[in-house]
Amino acid sequence: MAVYSAPRWLHRTSLTIFCSLLVAFSLVMPIDSVVQAARSGKNALNTSVVVGAVVLTGIVFAVFATSRVLVHRSCIQDIPKRYIPITKHDILHSACRDEITKCIEFTHKSGKDLRTPMRKVVHDGLEPPPNPKFPGDDTIPPLLNYKTCLKVVADRFKFQGMFLNNLDANPRIGSTFSQYVREQFKSEDEALTRRVDEFIDLYEKIRYSDTPIRREEFLRYMDISLYFVDLSLIIGHEHPVNINELAYPASSKRTSVASSSKPGTISGECSDYNGSGDLIQNRNWTALQRTGSTGTVAIRIVSTQPPEEPEFYRNELQDASVSYIKGEHTPSSAGSYNSVIRR
Repeated sequence: MAVYSAPRWLHRTSLTIFCSLLVAFSLVMPIDSVVQAARSGKNALNTSVVVGAVVLTGIVFAVFATSRVLVHRSCIQDIPKRYIPITKHDILHSACRDEITKCIEFTHKSGKDLRTPMRKVVHDGLEPPPNPKFPGDDTIPPLLNYKTCLKVVADRFKFQGMFLNNLDANPRIGSTFSQYVREQFKSEDEALTRRVDEFIDLYEKIRYSDTPIRREEFLRYMDISLYFVDLSLIIGHEHPVNINELAYPASSKRTSVASSSKPGTISGECSDYNGSGDLIQNRNWTALQRTGSTGTVAIRIVSTQPPEEPEFYRNELQDASVSYIKGEHTPSSAGSYNSVIRR
């Protein structure tokens, strides 16, 4: 069934005639009251009639205006406000019209930004809190401050023996971090030199730049840090140690370091490995127990050097059958210094 639509000219013409008749009849009543009161000799009655006619006319106009507003609002209440145009005919003042338009655009943008995200939100500098909607990524503890963590790691490298291990019992505390790392890992291998440079560049960027740390940079820094910790365990051994025996993931490339006859030096070929965080995820961690008030634990590294034969001292005061008493033997130098101090 087709819906009949009246022409616009007919609608406007009928509206104009209706409004004209309404205004005419509304004005006739007070004018007629004034004329009739002027011809009558009763002043009190005439005054009451005139005043009543004026008041009644005002009430009628107020009812019409209020009804128009209510009807207009009832017609547009179901229409979303973003579909109601604001033109210069609605608000004549241009500044007010521009301000309203600006507020509507800001509200629309805020509504889009405050919607529930469809993916996990990761801000630079801080690990996001646990979210049951996005499980499966527990590489880093939640709400971890990257900069604070890296500062602690760097301080332990320099001051608490991560790099000292069996290299230098009396380090120069006045050295900078970059000098300290370069001195501990001197090598002619270009791959290892590039890794040392990358480690120092990451450290300086993270510590001294104003930009927040990205998650990829944090994982890369920790990968290289763990690599250097494992590498420092084999520097200075008197016997060869295969670095492939370290806890590296199967998918990562190995780093082969040939043993040197001189402790504290590195030689051989060092290949790059993938620093995408696999080393942290696949590393075999060992739980450390806090001992004492300082909370430090010494992890002893088993020496590859066979223990020395214990010396037997002849006890001349006893019988020959029980004259050999086992003396306490001193541990070798390679086994006594191969420990890592961790908090």
